[in-house]
Amino acid sequence: MENRDNVIEVQHVSKLYGLNKAEAAHMMSEGSDKKEVREKTGVSVACGTLT
Repeated sequence: MENRDNVIEVQHVSKLYGLNKAEAAHMMSEGSDKKEVREKTGVSVACGTLT
């Protein structure tokens, strides 16, 4: 049997909670922080830009 290493790489992962996720995701990609996103969209950001 061959030995195979499985590797998964993810970058810039965020979990968004709320109704307006598209706008929140756009704001995050434009550099807004989690607090600003929450205040303007009502969406909570968990694990902001986890790599």
